[in-house]
Amino acid sequence: MPRQNANVKSLIDENNELKKQLEELRRLASEQKAFINSSLSTLKDIEQQPLMIPVKNYSGSHFIYNYVYRGQDKRLELEPFGPRQVGSLPLEVWAEVERDGKYITNGSMVRTDVSNNNPNCFDDIPAFINNSTTRQIQDRISQVTVKGVLGMMIQYLDSIPDSKKTANQLTAYNVVKTVLFDKFNIQLIDEG
Repeated sequence: MPRQNANVKSLIDENNELKKQLEELRRLASEQKAFINSSLSTLKDIEQQPLMIPVKNYSGSHFIYNYVYRGQDKRLELEPFGPRQVGSLPLEVWAEVERDGKYITNGSMVRTDVSNNNPNCFDDIPAFINNSTTRQIQDRISQVTVKGVLGMMIQYLDSIPDSKKTANQLTAYNVVKTVLFDKFNIQLIDEG
C-alpha cells in the first residue's frame, strides 16, 4: 500500500506540474496573441501612411506645387535656399511629377534619395567651381538650362572681387555669361 500511495502521490505531483506548465503555455500564447494583434495594427497604420519621397529645389527661385492627394488639396512650397529648400511628396504624386518631367528638368523638384544627373542641380556652387577642372566647368555649365541656376552662379562669382578670382572662377564667369547670352539672349555688361 505505501508503494501504491507513493505512485498516486507521484502521479498527482506530475499532474500538478503539467497543469502549471499548461497555464504558463496559455499565458505565453495570450501574450503572443496580443503582440501579433498589436503588430498587425501597427502594420495597418503603416500601410495607411504614404511613402514619402524627399525632394529639393535647385531652380534658384521660389517654387510652389499644388496637388490633390487622397481627395485633399495639398501644397508643397520650396524656397531657393535654406531649410525650406527641401520637402517631400507622396510616392503616387511623385510618379505624376516624373511623368510630366518639366519640374525635374528645370530643377524645381529633384529627388534627393537617388543619384542625380540633372545638369541644373548643384548642391554647392562654390565647391563645384573651386574643385572642378576647367573642362568640367565648361561642360557642366554649358548644359544648364535654367536662368535661376545661372543667376545663382553669377551672384556667387560677383561676390568675389575680380582681382581675387581664381582661374576656375574666371572660367565659370565667362561660361555663364556665354550661356546666358546664347540660351536666353541675356547679356551681362562688365562694370569697369
